[in-house]
Amino acid sequence: MADAIHRTTKNIVKSVDSSMVGPEYLVFAKTRDNSDYKDLVTKEIPTKYWVIENEAVREMTTEEKAVIDAIDFEAIRNKMMEQINTEIEQRIHKGKGFPWDDKFFSLSANAQVKWIGLVVGKDVQTYPLRVATKDDLEYYDIPDSDTVVQMYISGAKTVLEHIGTGTVVKEQLLKAATLEEAQTIFDTYMNS
Repeated sequence: MADAIHRTTKNIVKSVDSSMVGPEYLVFAKTRDNSDYKDLVTKEIPTKYWVIENEAVREMTTEEKAVIDAIDFEAIRNKMMEQINTEIEQRIHKGKGFPWDDKFFSLSANAQVKWIGLVVGKDVQTYPLRVATKDDLEYYDIPDSDTVVQMYISGAKTVLEHIGTGTVVKEQLLKAATLEEAQTIFDTYMNS
């Protein structure tokens, strides 16, 4: 087991077992007076805690470890929240799109602008109005302005479903009492 100690005066630090690789974790080196801390994003899972004082190394007390664990948990949870926001965007923009008449239509940023334009100009369009499906392999002829609005609403509902699901997951993360519970919530969403 290879442990690494980040060594600076009076720092509480965490060693890392480099043989244990998993998702990204934050590793902290933090001063005792809570000023001047540094976080390192790593794929190595933290395994041991140490305190370096006056050039002497000792294992961290339970109380000191609880302080660092609280800091780590909050930082990891914040990183999970950021990743969920990114995932929501990916699911909206690069997902299967929104359904209409047994076909799927894109929700990319460009497609959303197009749909807004179609709704705004619905009364000046010539119908039927031909639009491509998400994969550009098929076309759909929109028969009238009411259908444009209904398709737009279908797309908006799909976007709101993704945002709503992400919001629920983030609320669950905020309520999680342990890192393990938060990780389970996060993994379940990311793998869904």
